[in-house]
Amino acid sequence: MNKIPAEATLRPEHRLARATLLHRETGETWSVTTVREDWHLGRFLTASLEREGLHRTCVVELISCEDPEIIQQLGEFNTEFEVLFH
Repeated sequence: MNKIPAEATLRPEHRLARATLLHRETGETWSVTTVREDWHLGRFLTASLEREGLHRTCVVELISCEDPEIIQQLGEFNTEFEVLFH
């Protein structure tokens, strides 16, 4: 089970909270279960995704983060997924 770190701030009001996402390559749909704010060289948002018992976490928005790896992960999310429903 994915545990949310104590320092993470849940963002249930975010536009992606409880959204349905389409994986552009496979056509699979994923559900966003939580959106939270995290910090590493600045602030950013991550979303916990679930599909048929599988779980993954993706960077979905930058607030003030300057870490190149986090920025790259956001680009990968935007390339990989399309938002179907909010």
